[in-house]
Amino acid sequence: MAEKSQDEVIKKLDDYKEKVRNDVEVLLKKTFPEKVLKLNEMLKSDRLNRSKVKEIHVSCHLKKKNYLSFKYTNSTKGILDF
Repeated sequence: MAEKSQDEVIKKLDDYKEKVRNDVEVLLKKTFPEKVLKLNEMLKSDRLNRSKVKEIHVSCHLKKKNYLSFKYTNSTKGILDF
């Protein structure tokens, strides 16, 4: 009886490996190439044209603040104050 259950486990494992192998094959042969072609088309479009990247300029002024500071008192030595 132990042999039969071990054979079932091996069969299930082989089935799983075959399913994973098939899934990977579909990804590598079909899905990935389709995605690459789609991405290339998007990059060639006017919305994502790389030559227009130089035209984009945004001025951003952020205030720099020290978020970490140490408090040092007699009762709390070296406790971080956030």
